This record gives sequence, structure tokens and C-alpha cells, in this order.
Amino acid sequence: MALKTLKEGSKLIFSQETKALRRFGVIVVVCVLFIVLVVFTVSHYTYDTSATRYFQQQSTDSLTEVSDQLVSGLADSLDAKRGILTLAAYSLNEGDFDKDGHYDDIAKSLTDANSTLGNQFDHLEALYSDGHILTSTGNEFDMSSDELIQTFLADPTPPELSVGKVAAEPKSGQRVFFVVPYPYANNDDIVGLIGSFPLSEFSKLLETNIFGAINNYVVLSRSDGAIVADSDAEQSMKRPVFEVFASFMDTEMLTEVSQDFAVGNSRTLDVAGPSTEFLLYYAPIYSGQAVDGNPYAASNLRLMVMVRADVVRQNIQSLFDESRTLLYAILALFGVALAGFVLVSIASLGRSSRLSSTDELTGLTNRKRFEKDARLLLHHNWRYAVVSMDIRHFHLLNDALGHRVADEVLAQVAHILEAAINKDTELVCRDHADLFLLLLDNTHDDIFARVKMIQTALKNCRYPGNSKFAVTWGIYKMDADGNVGIHVAIDDAIEVQGRAGKEEGDANIVFFDRKLKDKHAREGQLERRALAALENNEFVAYYQLKRGMATDEWVGAEALVRWISPEEGMISPGAFIPPFERSGFITEVDLCVFRHVCDDLQALYDAGEKMVPASVNLSKRHFVSDTFLDRYESILSSYTFPHELIEIEITESVALENDDMMHACIDFVHRMGCLCALDDFGSGDATFNMIKEFDFDIIKLDRSFFMGSNGFDDVARLIVESLIDLAHKLNKKVVAEGIEDEDQVNFLREAGCDVVQGFYFARPLPLEDTLKLLNE
Repeated sequence: MALKTLKEGSKLIFSQETKALRRFGVIVVVCVLFIVLVVFTVSHYTYDTSATRYFQQQSTDSLTEVSDQLVSGLADSLDAKRGILTLAAYSLNEGDFDKDGHYDDIAKSLTDANSTLGNQFDHLEALYSDGHILTSTGNEFDMSSDELIQTFLADPTPPELSVGKVAAEPKSGQRVFFVVPYPYANNDDIVGLIGSFPLSEFSKLLETNIFGAINNYVVLSRSDGAIVADSDAEQSMKRPVFEVFASFMDTEMLTEVSQDFAVGNSRTLDVAGPSTEFLLYYAPIYSGQAVDGNPYAASNLRLMVMVRADVVRQNIQSLFDESRTLLYAILALFGVALAGFVLVSIASLGRSSRLSSTDELTGLTNRKRFEKDARLLLHHNWRYAVVSMDIRHFHLLNDALGHRVADEVLAQVAHILEAAINKDTELVCRDHADLFLLLLDNTHDDIFARVKMIQTALKNCRYPGNSKFAVTWGIYKMDADGNVGIHVAIDDAIEVQGRAGKEEGDANIVFFDRKLKDKHAREGQLERRALAALENNEFVAYYQLKRGMATDEWVGAEALVRWISPEEGMISPGAFIPPFERSGFITEVDLCVFRHVCDDLQALYDAGEKMVPASVNLSKRHFVSDTFLDRYESILSSYTFPHELIEIEITESVALENDDMMHACIDFVHRMGCLCALDDFGSGDATFNMIKEFDFDIIKLDRSFFMGSNGFDDVARLIVESLIDLAHKLNKKVVAEGIEDEDQVNFLREAGCDVVQGFYFARPLPLEDTLKLLNE
């Protein structure tokens, strides 16, 4: 039934398109005949004048059209460069660029950041507030006299594209640079990040083969005419463009052009140069008036394209002359020509229609045709699933193997996807880049199993260049909500596919779920509010007391973060900690909790109140830098309470990843005078050897020992007993966390466990309630 429906629908679509083509063909024929008659009548009298106007207009229109595309492409390229540089700035930690930092350390941080992003820039440089810069190679020089740098230092906040050119260096020649604000800057610190590369490399962005590469010249300049780069790095224009224009423009035209450059107008001019006539096109990289809300208002970059006029007009002239030569023959054979023209027009439009529906690279249909055919299928049966598939980090594959090999990979992927579907009842298309869409029949098949099968076929295939890659999938089941259109379903499938590989478990196949969408929206809302909440002191420390087994007294407490919102009240940690972990903002929250704990301990110490050690957690995200503990030491140094009252907890997963860094971190904690605890021991791949290898003071047994799938059975008890015995022989204390019943407490007391933490004894409480419980 589905096959019959699709075939009948295809016939209907073809019939409608054929009728439309015929109607259009008739209109075209009538218009052509009218034009021919008019041209024949007036050609002897007005040919020269009309031809000149026609050539000029067509030439300027042609140049304007292709140049507008060049402007758009260049804008995207510049945006991409600035976006990469911004990512580099955010990948650096605040501690990397403090005012007391050593140049060698800063240069290494710059080099590492550039390497992480695929060495998109030849150099990264740190810009100081006085205009000096430090390069990733360790060199320092003064750029305070550069106009762009002066403008940036005066106001680095507007999100405009900042591109400039520095003077020739002894070895590397002239260089083009991008500059973005450094997100952790302060008045005495580094305020910006500069990415630069040779002018000759930047000039490649301006190369274009429109009208033949040797016949055109492309220039990127500022609004004052100063040249940033051009398409011919070897024969670059040395003077500002207005000085060059002055040799072949009168004063009035030169004034208009300079005003256009200043305000950002675009124009195409026919100009008689010193030796030949040429067409001149110029436009701002970003258009728009300088008004609030426009992120690219008053852009200072202009693109100029110069092309010899005779090159642009050559093809137009040829066509025009050929039309006049054939004019009498066309009129004499009017009947035959008309019939032939109708047939050719319909065939040509039919081919154009097919081409407009086909992806040239892969041969699959494009998204426009995919949506059109999908609507026809869904009109008769809603039991389908829209599937979005994307190749992860395809740009890295593109960079490593080149565009040609990457295109071959895409074509092979398309072939596999096409072979995996039922062509009579299912659809596949290439949306754009490395994103593919499928419409799979969900009447009987298990969609998850179908997708896994296709994924296996993709994985087992041998690709050009021996390339390896992973794919992510987003699935929207249409039968879940029959009133949703195909466009919305595609968008939702793409959205959840974008989350694949980022959720817990690193799953690469994600089904659309309204709750999941609401969860992501909620996380996004919390991330946007996070900085303001931090500034408003909405993150506070709650304390969960720990019980000593030998003395049956309170012997410590763990500080846990809580978000108290003035509008919502208590926000669950499970709602904001996972997105903060992914974004890295959790490191700021950890520091905030650490300050709260220090404040509370100092207040108790000054008042002579009863005190117990307090432990604080370090997120895994801290360990991207080996100097992050400097900030903790700086905070702790201003407090006078005994520092051994602070315990720093490090999770087992961090300890397993970098032995050298972990040893250095533990030593640093001990030099601060604090204790160091191994948290969540047993939650992952921990071994007994880890207890011996690292100089932890305290071992915290993960709650999974006591709440496993088989409960706290004999095997778990034997393991816990062995761990406690081993830790004691190595002079380490043992804390059992997540304890909730009396049987577990009695076992741990008999096994010699030092400290127990869990709901059985106390829940996390505000400081005031914790103190009441502590003093009972």
C-alpha cells in the first residue's frame, strides 16, 4: 500500500510539474518572439547605443552578483576565525594569565590553546593593557601605536570583528591578526587574545577565480582606505586605495567613494583606469547601520573587487553578436524554431528541476525535495521516524585529509545510507555539510535496531584515506505526536542529535523526548543565570555531619553546594551541577563554596566555638590546568584558623587519569596544611594499588559498595573489610559514605571503619542547623 501510495504520489507530482513547465514554456516562447521582433525592428537604428547600455548593465550586475557571494563567503570565514579565537580565549584558565605569571608559562598556555584548536593560527599572542604583546614563541613587542589595538584597548566589549595588519617582521614578513577580549581580564592583567598568521596565507581567503583568476584583484581594506590584505600577496598595493583611485577618478567621484567607504555603502562602478577600463565593486563585510542591537554595526572592513571590463563583457558581447547574426534565420524558420524552442525549454526546465532537487556531491535528494516527498508519505501514514545523522568532528577529517578525500567519504556514506533504506517507502537526503536525514518506516521495525544496523554498516566500511570517524543520531518518532509537521520533526531530530555524545553514558543515539527538551531548556536557563547568581551570593554551603565510630561523636562535615534562588527557592543540585560540569562553570562554584567554608570556620574559630574538619570537593574540570590550586592557596592564606580543618576531596576518576599531576596536586594540598581525601573510591576502575601509590590521608568508600544491585551482600562486606584493613595498615583513615540503615552502621563499626557519613546520622543542613546538631 505504501509503495502504491508513493508511486501514485510521484506521478501526481510529476504531472503537476510537467503542466507547470508547459505553461512556463509557452510564456517563454511568446516573450522571446516579442523580443525578437522588437530587436529586428530597431536593431539598425539603436544597436550601438543599446548594446553599450546592455553591456554595462549586465557587466555590473554580473560583477555585483558574484562579488556579493564573495563578501558573504569572506564574512563567514572571518567569523569562523574569530569564533575559533574566542574558543581559544575561553579554553584558557584565569590563572594562566595572572599579572605575576612567567612569560614561559604564558607562552606555553598560548601554544597549548592553539594546538587544542588545530593550530588554526600561526601564532597566538597575549595582549596587555599597555599595548605590549607576548607571542606563543616567547617574544614580546609593542603594538600600542597600532590604530586597531588602540581602539580595542579603549573599548574591548563590542562583539565586532577586529582584524588588522602589523608591520613587517624581520623573518616572517607582514602578518594579519585577529583580536578578541580575554574573558578573565582585569585592569592589571592581559586584556585580549590575538591570533595571527602571514599576510600571504590570509590573502588566500581573497583568491577567487571569477572571470579567470588572473583577470581580477581583490582587496580587503579599512574604511579609511588602508589595506589589510589583497589577493596578490606578491604584488600587494602599497598605498591606501584612495591614493590609487585619485589617478583615474575626478574629485567628485573620489569624494563619493570615500564617503561610501566611511558609512558602509556598496556600489559597482565602471572606471577608466590608467591603461584600461575596469569594473570596480566595493562593499562592507557586514552591512547595517550603527544602531543598538546590531552586533556588526559600523564594521570597519571593506571588500573591493577590480576586474577588467572587457573580460566581463566578452561573453555578453559574443552572445549579443551571435543573436544579431542569427536573427534573420530565426525569423525565417519561425515555425520550426518555435516548436524546437518549446521542446528544448521544457527539457531544460525539467533538468533544472531535477538538479534543483539533487545534492550534486552525493547524488541524494536535497532537504527541500526530502520535505516535499515526506509530506506525501506522511499524508497517508504517520507511522514514520525522522532520523538525523551527523559525522562527529568532520571538520578535523576535512583538515587532515583535504576536501577531495573528505568529499569522497561523504559520497560513500551517502551510498551506504541509500542502500540501507527501502526506496519505495523510505527517504534519505543530505541536508548540508556532513548532516544527513532519513525517513524510516516505523510501522513494524524497531527503529533503534535499524539505526544500530546502519551504524554497524558505516563502521565496517573501508573509507578513502583509511579515515575513521564516529556518528551521532537523533530520532523523532512521528507517531508520538501526529499533528507535528515534517519541518518541526526534522528540527527536533537535529536538536537531540546535537546532544548525542554529550549526555550521561556518552550515548550516540538519542530519541526526542519532550521531557528531555524541557530538561535542556531548563539547563540552558540555569547556565544563563549562573554568573548573576554567583555575584548575588545565591550559592551557599550546606554541611553533612560525619560520625566517628570509635567515639560515637561528630568528627567532621562535608560541605555541599546549594543554590538558593530569590525567585525559585532551593534549586536541586541535580539540575544545575551536570550542566555546570559540562560548561566548566562548576570550578567557580567550587571556589565559592570553599570561601564560604573558610568564612564559617574562621567565625567559629574567632568565637571559640566547637569545630570539626570540613571537607570540600574539587570538580574534575579544575584539572585542565596544573596551577588551579594557586587560587585555593591564595584564598586560604588570608585565614588564621588551623588549616588542617580543611579536607580537599579528589574523585577517583581524576586520580586515574594523570599520575604525575595527581602526585603534584596532593603534595600542594599538604603544603597548604590541609588534608587530602580520595573520594568515590570504588565507583570506577580503582585498584588496591591506588591506595598505596598516592599519599591520600583519607579514603572515602563509594556508596555503591552499600547500595549495589545485590544489596550489601557478603561479597561487598568482604571487599569493604579488606579495604578498611589495607587502608589502616597504610596509616590512612576510612570514611564510608551513603550509609542509610543500622545494619550497615553496625557492620562498619565492627570492621573498624573510622568515620560514617549518610542519612542515617545526618542530612545536609544549613550552618545554623548543623551547629545545633553539633552541640547537642
